[in-house]
Amino acid sequence: MNIFKIFIVTVVSISTLSAFTFDKWKSGDTFKNVLYIAQSNDVPLAKDGLIHSEKHFRWHLLKNKKQYRTFYYYDNIFGERAKVLLTFTSKSNELYKITIKWNLIGKGTEEFKETLFTILDKKYNKGKMQINTNLGQNIFFKFREWNYNNKTIINARTSRHNIDLTYLDTVSQKTDTETKKKHKLNMIIKDAGKF
Repeated sequence: MNIFKIFIVTVVSISTLSAFTFDKWKSGDTFKNVLYIAQSNDVPLAKDGLIHSEKHFRWHLLKNKKQYRTFYYYDNIFGERAKVLLTFTSKSNELYKITIKWNLIGKGTEEFKETLFTILDKKYNKGKMQINTNLGQNIFFKFREWNYNNKTIINARTSRHNIDLTYLDTVSQKTDTETKKKHKLNMIIKDAGKF
């Protein structure tokens, strides 16, 4: 009986493993859990698009939070100011994407990129250069991708002075996209009779 309970707990634990972690955040975390972590760690989380200069967690930065899918805060990473964006699925309200953006105007980015990519290569296997399908973007940006596992893709988009690094839980993204498509199809079917 005890072995059976251990087996069930192990299976549940394995099936709920997050696709990625970054800092204190894990993919699959609910928005409610992210708010708890942000408040506990005094992270000045705010809805994306709201400009503020708060250094501490404040509830007023999250006004009308149910209408938004992306929230952000600023952090100091490798000695540089970085904007960290947390994006949630629309239906289940789970964290599925994190983007970290550095703007390094007036500073040398090559050493910074080399340090960042070395760390990522060691942790997630060697990243590969990618060609963007929008060929015009390849003139101004370089793309690199790490396929860590069957649930996680990590993308870097770099230019002369900017670096955007994105962690993506592909399983949650696919589920969210399918849910949106079903909702749109149901709306079309429902409203088609009005015409």
